[in-house]
Parts: sequence; C-alpha cells; structure tokens
Amino acid sequence: ANASVVDAIWSLLKHYPLTTRYSAYAEWFEGQISRLPAMKTAFARATSETRGTMKRVSLTNLGEMAKQLAKTSYSSPGIVFRVAFEQLESYPNLIEAFVECAKYFTDLSYDVLIWSLLNSLGKSR
Repeated sequence: ANASVVDAIWSLLKHYPLTTRYSAYAEWFEGQISRLPAMKTAFARATSETRGTMKRVSLTNLGEMAKQLAKTSYSSPGIVFRVAFEQLESYPNLIEAFVECAKYFTDLSYDVLIWSLLNSLGKSR
C-alpha cells in the first residue's frame, strides 16, 4: 500500500458525512465485501502482519515497529485496529507503545480508528 494513495482516498472520503463514512467502513471490514475471497486473503495477511508486529513491539524497537504497523494499516486499518485491540486487552503494557505507533497513521487510519473504537465499545462481550 502507498500512503499517497491512502491520502488521495481520504481527500475524497472526508467530504462525506460521518455516518456515511462509518457505514462504508462497516461494509469494508464486516459486510459482504469483507467475505469476498480477495478481501479474505488481504485481511488474513493484514491480521498475520499485525499480530507479528504487535508481538515484537518493545521500547527499544518502537520506531521500526510503529512504521511497520502504520504500513499495514494503509490497506486494512480496520483489521489492524481489531487485532491491536485484542492484543491490548490481553497485554495492557502495550498500550503506551501502541499510542506511540499512532503518530505514523494516516488521516484515514485515524478516522477508522475512531470507528473501530466505537464499534468495539458497541459490541457485547
């Protein structure tokens, strides 16, 4: 994925109302589109990359891992955040590192991050 392409997509999406964007994110990451074979493959790769990165994050390699996590979030931010939230719930000591990683996220990733937080809070456990 390319940050310039993500920024171009965000420059279009940001003009839509919040409800429209959040509906698009829900369809992208949880709806019928997410069940297409190509999307399943891409999401599986993003899940694997995110888990691998989150396992290796430490204060000594934070910059490198933060950039890797941000790169994975270019193509599948909803997947990255879902996996990250699962990891953060299990390992609260990663929260500070995840917050540090956030400085490399794109504007689209930040928008999806808020949607992911609201979505996560809205689900029953």
